[in-house]
Amino acid sequence: MKKSLLALAALSAFATAAQAQSSVQVYGILDMGYASESKTATTAAAAAQGTTTKAKAVGASEGLSGSRLGFRGTEDLGGGLTAGFTYELGLNVGESTAAHSVRQSLLSLSDKNLGTLSFGRGNTLGKNTNDGFTAFGGGGDFEQGSVTLEITRGEEQGEAVSKKIKPIVDRNSNQVTYVSPSFSGVTVSAQLYAKSSDKDAAANTGKDETSGTAFQLAYAGNGITAAYTRSQLDTEVEAAAAVAATCTGVATPVGCNNGTAAVSASKTEITLDQFGATYTMGAIKAFGLYNSAKYKASATAAEDQNKGYDIGATYTMGKTTLLASIGDGEIKTAAGVVTDVKGMQAQVRYELSKRTTAYALYGKTEFEGTNKGESDVSMIGIRHSF
Repeated sequence: MKKSLLALAALSAFATAAQAQSSVQVYGILDMGYASESKTATTAAAAAQGTTTKAKAVGASEGLSGSRLGFRGTEDLGGGLTAGFTYELGLNVGESTAAHSVRQSLLSLSDKNLGTLSFGRGNTLGKNTNDGFTAFGGGGDFEQGSVTLEITRGEEQGEAVSKKIKPIVDRNSNQVTYVSPSFSGVTVSAQLYAKSSDKDAAANTGKDETSGTAFQLAYAGNGITAAYTRSQLDTEVEAAAAVAATCTGVATPVGCNNGTAAVSASKTEITLDQFGATYTMGAIKAFGLYNSAKYKASATAAEDQNKGYDIGATYTMGKTTLLASIGDGEIKTAAGVVTDVKGMQAQVRYELSKRTTAYALYGKTEFEGTNKGESDVSMIGIRHSF
């Protein structure tokens, strides 16, 4: 009897210890297909205005989602407290020699009553908003047809003002994020990202500091999701004097330097306001996103201003989902040059299984005004999750 009780106690202790251990999950996505892409340059910054470039590829990737390999795990610390981590690599599955990128590298602590605090590299709240309320979800390599993505990222046309705004809607390192518990469907999120390098101004380039904050108020319930997000990002460079070169004409002996040019003080400011919402009613889901972004090259400079919206809907019939969206907006430089932006997207998805989806998509963005051009893509592919 005593032996049985001792065995039962030992088994119980082992089960408790095993429950407290970390659980680690390996996951990933592979997304590949055939794509045909065409771009007509809007400005001479990208190429001569009106120049058209075309690309076709078998094995093109990231139609729906960026390919990735990730590891995540949690550990129950007791008392409602949980530790967790995520480490996720971006994969370029079409190129055998391409280096992997780090998409996420996060360590978190969660409390069921207090919320979640995470540190490291991950999505900004601005990127989460873009991804959560647009047609293609922002997860793929192609952004043609999404006005809200194009005016804040400038990926497809390389538009100068939009590319300046991109850091606020991308992944960032050196950040900390807090997400509150849900209060009747309402959650509050706050984010801080900061990096400062203070060098010797007499020998290098002075102080370079980047700091940003983001705040989000979101609601989910009764078939509705909605969010307002405000993000700010400042980059400041301290002035530094020029440093003369030493050992002029000598190959690179010890103790010599090539000198550095003088660095002027500068400060850039980015502000982004986003309003997004979805409504699900049976097989139909409507969605919309409005972005308003401002960029200042200095504290006293005039602002570049980008604004626009995307609206659309999905309709699911069994294993098939149809999607369509349209968008409109404008890009306005500090000099007052205005470019109108229009976009449309269409997509069909078919679930071959719970983890494998076949799809076909089309997206087109048009730029009209002083700068004119267009960008479109067609793609068929398969996405597999594991």
